[in-house]
Amino acid sequence: MKKCKSIFYTKAYARFIEDSERVKVNYFKIREGKNFAFFPYVLKDGILFSLRYGGIYTNCRKASFSERVQIHFKEYCRKNNIKKVQIRENPFIQVIKIGKVVKREPFVCLDLTKSNHQLKNEISGRHAGC
Repeated sequence: MKKCKSIFYTKAYARFIEDSERVKVNYFKIREGKNFAFFPYVLKDGILFSLRYGGIYTNCRKASFSERVQIHFKEYCRKNNIKKVQIRENPFIQVIKIGKVVKREPFVCLDLTKSNHQLKNEISGRHAGC
């Protein structure tokens, strides 16, 4: 399985979340030959939450695989009594879309070459553009 380069999909980050938030990280996984989908998440009161930025990471762009993953994921949620899924999609990796967008938020990036004072001013009042 080709590793995802996002920190939010690492075992170390999952352990950090478990330790800091006193929760258990669960995993949805599916593999078909060389194609796979992987999604670490936390379940609280029947609501599935991604680990900060998340989504179902995949190495395959084929629509047929994506559709099968969606079907398996919905069945997985039904079997595990998951009533709601809340994902903040990771914009930097390839993910399989599940459900519909409820709220769109702007993407924000900061120029870390600026002084601490400049950063604090931009973050507290508004987010700086790239």
